[in-house]
Amino acid sequence: PPPPPAPQPPISKTRPPSRPSTTETKADSWEREELIKIKERYEKLLETIDSWEKRKKMKARRKLNKHEAIAQLVVIWVGTWNSLHLHTSNVRV
Repeated sequence: PPPPPAPQPPISKTRPPSRPSTTETKADSWEREELIKIKERYEKLLETIDSWEKRKKMKARRKLNKHEAIAQLVVIWVGTWNSLHLHTSNVRV
């Protein structure tokens, strides 16, 4: 019997790369300018969001610090009150 036929290379469904155009059309120029504008708006929006986040974080930190300071004062006050109460309860009139 004859030998089996040799396997054929797979057929590529993609087109071969074309040469890049050296001239820029008006549409290409317009598209490039629009993409630049979009990128600038995007960066400005990110700056706005970052600024907003920083303000919110700073406000939250101030609030937390305030509550922690109040809690420390309460602990000091309660400790002082307890020591005064114990001191005065030992005094007989």
